[in-house]
Amino acid sequence: MSNVGGVGAGNGVLGTGYVGLGSGDLTGMSPDSLLEYCGDQLNNLNSQIDSLMTQQERQIQESQGIQSVQSTLSGFGTNGPQSQSDLDKCVTAYQNAINSLPPGDPVAAQLQTQLQSMQQACGVTGQTLTPDQQTELSNAQAIVAQGAPPVGVPGSNQVNPAVGQFMTAQQTVTDLTAIKGSFKAPSQSDWAGVTSGLSTLNSNVTSNSQLQMLNLQNLVSQQQQAIEASTNMMTQENQTLLDQAKAV
Repeated sequence: MSNVGGVGAGNGVLGTGYVGLGSGDLTGMSPDSLLEYCGDQLNNLNSQIDSLMTQQERQIQESQGIQSVQSTLSGFGTNGPQSQSDLDKCVTAYQNAINSLPPGDPVAAQLQTQLQSMQQACGVTGQTLTPDQQTELSNAQAIVAQGAPPVGVPGSNQVNPAVGQFMTAQQTVTDLTAIKGSFKAPSQSDWAGVTSGLSTLNSNVTSNSQLQMLNLQNLVSQQQQAIEASTNMMTQENQTLLDQAKAV
């Protein structure tokens, strides 16, 4: 069997470590060994392609998360949030984007850092409440907003149980508000820094995605060439065996 010319013989594919099918002398290999060899090469390519496709999917998620935050923040123009309620909307946008990404995702970590920077720009010295804490605070604020209930239960000497609930709600509002910190509107320059940081992060993710797409396209091309080379080698092997059989 003659040695078929290599597909990218001796050259790695963008650092992937793939070596062309014709990089070694395949003369003398049995059909089964040749088929196994070709299968190993193609499996290696398939594994690398699958890995890059997974990374592409994750980067799409990252970009979508960043863009969702940008969309929310853009609603406050160049001045940024002007109230605690406005800031809460921005914080929620960040938290939703972070939670949409898998644990340990580097972009999620960067979004968390940028969230803290935004809060500092808005004069918040406390920490971000967890979703459970935010729900607890909202429920407590609703109870306090109803006003203090009467101490006694009409027609009895018992203390109204709603009083204890009201006092607990007051304490919850005090405690969680202290954790949450205070708010003040950011300066235009500070807010510009917040939005600029998001734009830079999105640009970086996009650039990485484009580079990986080029790598993916190159691997797919190598895969197609490897399949063609495998087919040619098997065809030549079959022809050799046929010629040998005729010569007997």
